[in-house]
Amino acid sequence: MGVVARDSFGFVLTARAGRQDQVYDAFGAEVNALAAAVSTAAEMGAIRVSFEMDSELPADAMDIRRVESSPYVAIIGDMKFQLKMWFFKWSVNAC
Repeated sequence: MGVVARDSFGFVLTARAGRQDQVYDAFGAEVNALAAAVSTAAEMGAIRVSFEMDSELPADAMDIRRVESSPYVAIIGDMKFQLKMWFFKWSVNAC
């Protein structure tokens, strides 16, 4: 997985890469990568963030009003909680 944090002008602030163990499908890989992005933004102290990904399923799963029923429900629920607690304004979009 890889995460790139950019400012509002598009300049790279930090980047992060890692290996994901025990991920069995693409949705799980995207969810874990988004979790790493949320952690990275929180560690940087960002308060207004926009997460962009190339898959629409994880972006849809992050809708606060939606109840998730996937095998990754614990990770998704934790990310929703982190987004509400750490950030003043946030969005998750598919590009």
